[in-house]
Amino acid sequence: MARPSVPGRTRVILVVWFVVAAACAGGDPSSAVPVPVTVVEVIDGDSLVVRTANGEMEVRLVGVNAPEHDECFGPQARRILEEAVSGPVRLDQVGTDRFGRTLARLTVAGGDVGDELVGAGAALALSGDGDYARRLIASERDARKARRGLWSPAGCDASAPPIADVVDISDIRPDPPGPDEDRLEDEWVELTARASVDLGGWVLRDESSRHRFRFPDGFVLAAGERLRIVSGCRPPPGALAWCAQGPVWNNDGDSVLLVDRWGRVVAHRRYDPG
Repeated sequence: MARPSVPGRTRVILVVWFVVAAACAGGDPSSAVPVPVTVVEVIDGDSLVVRTANGEMEVRLVGVNAPEHDECFGPQARRILEEAVSGPVRLDQVGTDRFGRTLARLTVAGGDVGDELVGAGAALALSGDGDYARRLIASERDARKARRGLWSPAGCDASAPPIADVVDISDIRPDPPGPDEDRLEDEWVELTARASVDLGGWVLRDESSRHRFRFPDGFVLAAGERLRIVSGCRPPPGALAWCAQGPVWNNDGDSVLLVDRWGRVVAHRRYDPG
């Protein structure tokens, strides 16, 4: 998640143990020798700034993705992270992300902060086949079942009408034959309406912070109708074009979320590789 502009800094005076570890592809986060750091600022629901003996650095929680600061439940997720790191914290580094931020796990009194966030409905669990990923996915399943946080039908707008639970994510083709970049029209998600619904302003997204497709205003899906949203720019008749710059759906597992105009998750489908 890109670092938003935050007015002022939330000063959290904590002693944190910083752990240097290697990131193993497809494996679980691991620990090494801890060094003390101080948490300086909580940026949003999954990132923060810490100070080490060598200066400050930005840290991104591994394995989770909280809502953006301007998305439904984004501000609440930030507050939940602030509360979660309000005691002595241990930080285990597992690598760096594409923005150069440190990827890490945080634990407080033996409890995993990422797992706490996912269980509170303050973040999505990112797909993976390691023990830690499976643990987070199980916590996400519990949060969805209990309708906590971003899974709540109450959403972020008290004036919003009851959630319209009338659309299913009926099918997905994340990995068509051939090079992914050459087959964007063959990569798609299919929706099926159980009742007529105006999808104008709704968003189809993955579990990352990058891929978002906004339905055009006034777009109505009739009861029983199926609709495909293809990742490319040349859709077949009756489909919509995402016109993405590259593949949207991860071949090694991902989540598909359909979000209404108030930011509430109406439908969710997680798939595994193969």
